[in-house]
Amino acid sequence: MNIEVIKMAYRGRDVLDVPGMGWRVSLSIVEAIGWLIFLVIWFFFYAQTLGFYQNIAVVVVSVAVLGITEGFTWTPMWWDSKTPGFERAVALEAALGLLALVFAFAWLYFFADSTGLYMNIAIIIIPLALWGVAQSIAHRWWREHEERTSIWALGLVVGLIWAAFLFIWFYYFATGYSLFENFGIFALSGIILGGLQALLHAPWRTMKSMGPGYGWRVALSIVMGIGFVAFFILWFGFLGVGYTAYQNIAVLLISILIVAAVLGVAWAPWGIKYARKYKKK
Repeated sequence: MNIEVIKMAYRGRDVLDVPGMGWRVSLSIVEAIGWLIFLVIWFFFYAQTLGFYQNIAVVVVSVAVLGITEGFTWTPMWWDSKTPGFERAVALEAALGLLALVFAFAWLYFFADSTGLYMNIAIIIIPLALWGVAQSIAHRWWREHEERTSIWALGLVVGLIWAAFLFIWFYYFATGYSLFENFGIFALSGIILGGLQALLHAPWRTMKSMGPGYGWRVALSIVMGIGFVAFFILWFGFLGVGYTAYQNIAVLLISILIVAAVLGVAWAPWGIKYARKYKKK
């Protein structure tokens, strides 16, 4: 394999010069347009003949078909296909992905109408968790050099604990809470998961070389993140119940803007200073 081709693939300005990139981009666009046309035809002519969950099942399958066609279009890529473990990783993802898809479709199409919304969400978490495990293991097989096995394994366990929590919550407890409260619980758990994963995979060894002021900015980012989560729970769990969905969306956007503004003011000078420093080098 030509090493220059691999280098070009990772340089954004030269990526279209990689052999085969042009027709792959074109085919991807055609596949996406074809999927949208299918959805238009389906919802206009056929969706009314089926129930809510059955239509969801059809949409899920259509998305999966789009993903499969995109996968055949882009996989294997030149810089990945020769990597040790890549082929078995793709095989594992394909096998467990197909199993998860069949399970999800069968449940939504044939059984979902007999249970409530939250229980259906809990059931669908099972194939999603299966797919997540397949993704984690597959990527580990062909990217072993990126991190220690202990870190990878701990990250996988944290993800499975999150999936188990969501399943238990939606299956046994969610019906006793409002939609906003359930959304708040889901979002909070997702933020906690993201925070833990970030702590596990953060490049701690390289942070010392980032220059003065980096530490307190990281600390401020953590404080702002925790504050946003606390506000999020307080609003959607209690204060936001009496407001409309649109008003709650507006409050959420305002809180995001405030956090972004504070962090932007904190990080912008540091970024400008060190951007100039590295540019001079």
